[in-house]
Amino acid sequence: MPVPLQGRWTELVEHARADIGALADLFVEYVVQLDVYRDGVVSTEQLRVDALASFGYLLGQIAGNDEFKPEIIWTARRLGQDRARVGIPLNNLLTAVRLDFKVFWEVFRSYTGPADRELLLTGVEKIWAAVERYSMEVQTGYLEEESRLVDRRLSERARLMTAILNSDSPAEEDLHHLAQVIQVDPNGNFVVVAATVQRDQELRIAADRLTASGHTAYIHSTGHFSLLISDWKGEDTQPLRQLLAHSACGIAPVIHGFSTLARACRLAMEIVGLSASGTGGPAELKDLWLPFLAARLHDAAPELVASVLAGFDTASEAEKERLTEVAWSFARSGSITATASQLYCHRNTVLNRLRRLETLTGYDITVPADATLLLLAFVAAKQEAIND
Repeated sequence: MPVPLQGRWTELVEHARADIGALADLFVEYVVQLDVYRDGVVSTEQLRVDALASFGYLLGQIAGNDEFKPEIIWTARRLGQDRARVGIPLNNLLTAVRLDFKVFWEVFRSYTGPADRELLLTGVEKIWAAVERYSMEVQTGYLEEESRLVDRRLSERARLMTAILNSDSPAEEDLHHLAQVIQVDPNGNFVVVAATVQRDQELRIAADRLTASGHTAYIHSTGHFSLLISDWKGEDTQPLRQLLAHSACGIAPVIHGFSTLARACRLAMEIVGLSASGTGGPAELKDLWLPFLAARLHDAAPELVASVLAGFDTASEAEKERLTEVAWSFARSGSITATASQLYCHRNTVLNRLRRLETLTGYDITVPADATLLLLAFVAAKQEAIND
């Protein structure tokens, strides 16, 4: 900028500095018209204080300084950090910051006449450059604080989930705090899905799809398992099963409120452990009642097996396999004909095998109470064999 123009420009900058209070008031007038600021999330008093600080440094920059001084960078980044903490969206914040240019341009034009046209054409570049650089520093501060907030939320969420899962009776305070952190209603309905850590990516994809469809879903890792927790509507988990159709995972029954969250997480993890090979699709408790009950027998399982299947010791391994197969097939259909069709044998063969099963065990598979004991004993025996 030529020396004569520079002198006049300095004069205008000092004029604006003397009117800095009016500049701040004009800025506040513009900002409160933006939707995000209308509800008072940032008070007009705070907007004015921040505007005074920003304008003070920006006027020094507009006067002719080529480099941003540390204090103006600190002011800009602090502004970005403050707005991130109160939840102002970044785009809305930058729109507000760029109103600085509008304010400066209007007041500088009000100070000048036709003779200053060349001066204004030259000065507008300095104003715009200063405001844009300031905006960049505000954005940097915002993104830094946003990253810190995300890290803190993730850390707090993990801490709360660990505390809840490790407690037989989680503290109500922890449950409500977790609901606040993940921004859900603690009294709402939720669904919990568990998978081994090897299937973690599949759960994350499902969580992303749930989020995209309007749910609040997140993943928590226990070390051995990954848990997907999402809000849910109703009791029907079929849509979730379809979403996870190719994932080996366990789905706990829908829970009503966070008070039973820890129990649902443990059930989901237990269901995964009970799933046959761990390579199939999703499983629910209703799919695995017998394995679930057998697993809960703990040290009583050997006694159940011994008392119900004692006669099996006299049969060969091949015969045991045939009798177990026919028992399961008949239990699923309750039909001799359907069982014969499934096993590709004559119905008399099915009848003979069922009679042989009754002879060896003393239990009649066609009687519901006997069938329950037989099937439970079969499952318990299989689990014993796997554990051995």
